[in-house]
Amino acid sequence: RDERRLDLPVVLVSAQGDGEVAAQAFRFGAADYLVKHASYLFELPAVLEAVHDRAQLAREQAALRESEALVRAVLDSLTAQVAVLDAQGTIISVNQAWRDFATRNGASPATVNPVGVGYLAACKGVSAPGGDETARRAAAGIQAVLDGERERFSLEYPCDAADEERWFLMNVSRRLGPHGGATIAHENITERKFAELRLQLSEANLRAIADNASVGIRVNFEGR
Repeated sequence: RDERRLDLPVVLVSAQGDGEVAAQAFRFGAADYLVKHASYLFELPAVLEAVHDRAQLAREQAALRESEALVRAVLDSLTAQVAVLDAQGTIISVNQAWRDFATRNGASPATVNPVGVGYLAACKGVSAPGGDETARRAAAGIQAVLDGERERFSLEYPCDAADEERWFLMNVSRRLGPHGGATIAHENITERKFAELRLQLSEANLRAIADNASVGIRVNFEGR
């Protein structure tokens, strides 16, 4: 079976009914063992059906593990910090970028590996009275996606470190399939935000120069 790479279960039928023969059969890969006796042919169909069912289940479980490994590999290859939520807003998975970011920023173990934590509860805790308006908007947007009111929700927000200003973009997408839920990705957009600010300052400076010039100057800020 191994040499031909056939995924076929083997049932050993033997006239010898001692335990050593059975143990040896299983060591060599037999799926089951049947002793020949007067009525063994009547038992054989049920044995073969049970072996077939077990083999089919094993193949399905292997395919599921392979699929889960592929999904994990794809998630871990992304640079954005990704959290996958169930329909109730509980985190069921995060990717490697999430864990790395949390570790670099001195987060608690529960934040580094937050499976089982309520994402919405964390947002609402921050957005309690006197809390963060951005967190309130985030919680409302995520809830709308979970409730099926929106397919997607996006939010740009500041998240400064001790030694630098940072901006992130949160994209929330509804999970397809019967179980619902959402996928949340946080991407660092600090470089883009700073470029936008530099452009705004440059345009403001040009306008100031034009306003104070002694001669008429026409400035086209759209590049045409």
